[in-house]
Amino acid sequence: MSSDVKAFYEKFGKDLEKMKQSVPDTMKGFGTLFQAVMKPGSLMVAAVQMKFRSRWEENVGHIVRTIQATAQTGADVVLFPECAVTGYAGVLAEQPQPAMDAALAEIARAAKTARIHVLVGCPVMRGRKRYNSFLVFD
Repeated sequence: MSSDVKAFYEKFGKDLEKMKQSVPDTMKGFGTLFQAVMKPGSLMVAAVQMKFRSRWEENVGHIVRTIQATAQTGADVVLFPECAVTGYAGVLAEQPQPAMDAALAEIARAAKTARIHVLVGCPVMRGRKRYNSFLVFD
């Protein structure tokens, strides 16, 4: 391994330890949080691994709480997995469009209030077709 690569791993390891210490207690229990620590002027992304709830409304509540907590860490972006809003069981069930629109509006409000970009997976209906989509809120 070259000295440049060793230096990178040494620095990244130190930054990762500092970052782990700065994650607020409110993040515990929300799933695994991965963050990349970068140089000033760049982008910090928090990726969330989550256990889907049995009801998609519970997933939305979890997403909103995670947005709020992640914003406190200084991340610029929080990335949720595919089907985070509905879970995989929710993809197969028909989603009442007004309720889904309200859920997505709640996520959009949380992103705006927390001043963080949110990327979240959610099936979207267009006409009679359902699309496995990735939505971006800023």
